[in-house]
Amino acid sequence: MGSSIRNSTQKGDEMMEPIKFEVNRFLPAKLWSDLRTLRKQNKSYLKELLKKEGDERKRRGELTKDGKLIIVAADHPARGIMSSGIDELGMANRMNYIGRILRVICGNSLVDGVMGTPDVLEDLILFNYLTKQHNGEDFLSDRLLIGCMNRLGLKGAVFEMDDGLSAYIAPYVAEMGIDGVKLMFRFDPQSADSRKTIEYCLLAMNDCHRHNIPVFLEAMAIGSKEGKLEEKKDIKSLMQAVCIANGLSTSSLGTWLKLPYIKESNGLTYKDVIAATSYPVLVLGGAASGQPEELISNVNKAMEAGASGGLIGRQILFPGHYDPYAIGRAISEVIHNQTTSRQTTMSQAMQMLISEAGKDMDRFSKLLR
Repeated sequence: MGSSIRNSTQKGDEMMEPIKFEVNRFLPAKLWSDLRTLRKQNKSYLKELLKKEGDERKRRGELTKDGKLIIVAADHPARGIMSSGIDELGMANRMNYIGRILRVICGNSLVDGVMGTPDVLEDLILFNYLTKQHNGEDFLSDRLLIGCMNRLGLKGAVFEMDDGLSAYIAPYVAEMGIDGVKLMFRFDPQSADSRKTIEYCLLAMNDCHRHNIPVFLEAMAIGSKEGKLEEKKDIKSLMQAVCIANGLSTSSLGTWLKLPYIKESNGLTYKDVIAATSYPVLVLGGAASGQPEELISNVNKAMEAGASGGLIGRQILFPGHYDPYAIGRAISEVIHNQTTSRQTTMSQAMQMLISEAGKDMDRFSKLLR
């Protein structure tokens, strides 16, 4: 563990170890089986059910209540990414994946929503319907559902940079009561496929603007090293990607950026990234590292630089042996509950890694009693 975790979780002379999260203790097999059974129903019935749930779901009048957002990113498996860090197949197990998303959002009103491909969002909507049948809480009420649009840039494929549309389209988003969309491009000046993907994003953004749908646009700077794609970890390259993102589409209105957090490089800082756009910026988390201290610290520094929150997936959902709920609470604290001192906020967030772990693990099992 890092020193801040060590200091914040010490009790007397004893070290309090994180409570290991096990999805089977949180998500009952019976409810998961019910979801799989429900998915066997006639397609027209299921679409009507999803439409009804979308029409009846309490939605926000504005995307954000305080100018900030923390959204769980859940679109990685659709790119063929299965590793969760300590488990190379962690995201391939659907019950494990959906269970962890539920663990993060349920009981934490400060998590603003979930971004995912249709399979993920529809699993959540259908599971929410099932729990309501057992008089459970409507855990999607007043939250944002953001639909991912392009995932065809499959990890490790020869066509990885040709990241075409593979999921939501604007008309269906509008029809089904989804609150916004997410798109991604990776800029590599040496790749013709990079140009194709930017055009896919441009056309999709124009369609979204015609339907008055907010857009969350992820922009990254990419290079190639020994034949493998690699993110450029310097501020100047990221600023160039931001400048490209700024100019896309027939309108800039309702656009948010999702960007990696990069520490100081060549005299430039993350404040220079924020200064490169007037759009609100959400930081991403990257691959799961099992090091929540580093994630919380990076989000804290990004907020200090002027970011408006985070759109984070693997680092929250798969935080090593830590409870995803506790990580979500800590990140929510950093983003939404700022104190007069960032250092104080950071300290409070680190304490939550232990103090919030293991809470309300019977949220769903008690519905079956």
